[in-house]
Amino acid sequence: MSPHLGFFHAVFVLLTASGGLKLIRPAASSRALRSAQLLPMGRRSLARSAGRSLGGIEVVVGLVGLLGAAWAAPDVALLGTTSALFAGFNLFLIRLRRIDASADCGCFGDSGVGVQGGSSGRWHLWLNGVTALMVGLAAGLAVLSPGLAVQAPLLVTMAELASESLLSAASYSVLVATLAWLMAVGPGLLGGLAELRMAQP
Repeated sequence: MSPHLGFFHAVFVLLTASGGLKLIRPAASSRALRSAQLLPMGRRSLARSAGRSLGGIEVVVGLVGLLGAAWAAPDVALLGTTSALFAGFNLFLIRLRRIDASADCGCFGDSGVGVQGGSSGRWHLWLNGVTALMVGLAAGLAVLSPGLAVQAPLLVTMAELASESLLSAASYSVLVATLAWLMAVGPGLLGGLAELRMAQP
């Protein structure tokens, strides 16, 4: 198993979780879209529908990456779409920060995990940028080397690990879940630490 698979699987877990939270509780995502002036301020129903639609796209991409599907596009399409999503998130965050630096990004619906401005927002931009770049490079590798398996669905990887050892499969699932959690809360934690250090005399 290639070491980079853990990163890809964490990215797909992150997309599935953030998209699912947008579908269930889209209010924060809707507010973020209106704050970024991408939708009319008075059209709450339109903003809610847009937030849920974005969440639906994230869930579909995330589940295809995690579970695989017979009809799914090859690696280059899946990775290219994922890279484009994270690049789009960054463009949205840049616009939101310019208009209202204190606004919650609504990335995880109303869960309270969304990143606001300041140092947390900057770390969020870095994380999204690095993710878009790494996944985009993998998509490029899939184009240049069509026969190379750049990524594999989590379901396939877990089955391979389970055939060797249930402990290996369990350990890998914990690793992926932990990495996805760190990607979700990391920008807020790092931003909070940076602001705390700046506040010290």
